[in-house]
Amino acid sequence: MRKNNLYIILLIIFNLLVILINYQLLGKSGAFVVDNTINTLGFISLLVTISIAVFVPFLIKKAIDDNRGIKLLIIEGIKELIIIVEKNHKIVSDLYSQNTNIENTHRDDIRENFFDTELKIDSLKSQLEVSYPSKDKIQKGIFEDYLVYKQFLTDGKFMMSSYLSVDYDFYREEKNAFAKFQKNLIVYIHEIHKF
Repeated sequence: MRKNNLYIILLIIFNLLVILINYQLLGKSGAFVVDNTINTLGFISLLVTISIAVFVPFLIKKAIDDNRGIKLLIIEGIKELIIIVEKNHKIVSDLYSQNTNIENTHRDDIRENFFDTELKIDSLKSQLEVSYPSKDKIQKGIFEDYLVYKQFLTDGKFMMSSYLSVDYDFYREEKNAFAKFQKNLIVYIHEIHKF
């Protein structure tokens, strides 16, 4: 910000110098006659006009850049959320494709990933509340979509110790549940771009 202010001040000084030099050169060269009296009100009006012409575009650009930065931060958070939840999908997918028995470490890893997901959702919720308080539909939507996927994995047969390996039906259901969760988050990203 200080660098931008310095550029603005230098630009104003440069413009004033150009005006004074032109006045001195053209006024003395005889090309035309210039009235040497200075109208104070006109001079102040000129300075205000130059200041407005310089400051307003910079202020507008700053507001646009700040809004864009906030959007990108929230979008990156949603992308990270997809990556965290995708770890659970990968665990189930690997268990199915390798025809491996489900162990407690797999179940614990899924629980841990969901814990990390909840931390990320809480962070996103706070950011959205501060930046876009009127857009609570996205906050609620992300959490509800997450709960649907989490309940599918943690409240179902996958977490039962009697369920030993991932069968095709469960794999297909989990794949659909994850794809729906991922699709909804991508839709939220598009909605945030429209803010």
